[in-house]
Amino acid sequence: MLADAAKAIPEGDREVSEAIDFAEYYHRSLSDHLASAELTAAPLGVVVVTPPWNFPLAIAAGGVFAALATGNATILKPAPETALVAHHLAEILWAAGVPRDVLQLIHCHDEPVGTALIADPRVDAVSPAPPPPPAKFAALAPTRPLFAETGGKNAIIVSAPADRDLAVKHALASAFGHAGQKCSAASLLIAEAEVYDGPPSSPASPTPPPASTSAAPTTPAPS
Repeated sequence: MLADAAKAIPEGDREVSEAIDFAEYYHRSLSDHLASAELTAAPLGVVVVTPPWNFPLAIAAGGVFAALATGNATILKPAPETALVAHHLAEILWAAGVPRDVLQLIHCHDEPVGTALIADPRVDAVSPAPPPPPAKFAALAPTRPLFAETGGKNAIIVSAPADRDLAVKHALASAFGHAGQKCSAASLLIAEAEVYDGPPSSPASPTPPPASTSAAPTTPAPS
């Protein structure tokens, strides 16, 4: 990720941790569902996973793990800007025993090949984060299941009792971490009036009058 996505090492480390969390989550969730006699499930068929470039491992892993865990053949089509990270993810899964005909990797530009892949009638579901935007996807495949992720206008609220220094630290990290390129980046800071206006200033002390000085009269020197 450092070479392919220009991620700082702490940001890449957290993304690897998130990918591991996805693997644990889908394993445990599937185990719970299989243990229930009241639930039935069937795979959709062929699922195309199209992760974005800003989280090339975590979102790719989440989409691929979910599709594979539920019995689907999966096509991973990464963002062209971060194809190397997706390639390493696929290599890891193939080495772990996932058959290459069950998990396939395709490197291509979004246009026209990526769009054609999403619109292909042999695809049964798509798990994208933009691109394409959900509205564009709906025009390409209006009846196909879509598992979409979108961004939002994310706010941080700073209340009066909050630790101001800690609030500033986390607001900066949220807004500008990952170069600000994430759907959860803070873009709005809401502060209570007391925080916005600052602490009340103490009444100014009256300025003491200037000290008066009197010079002793000088005695003229005798001539």
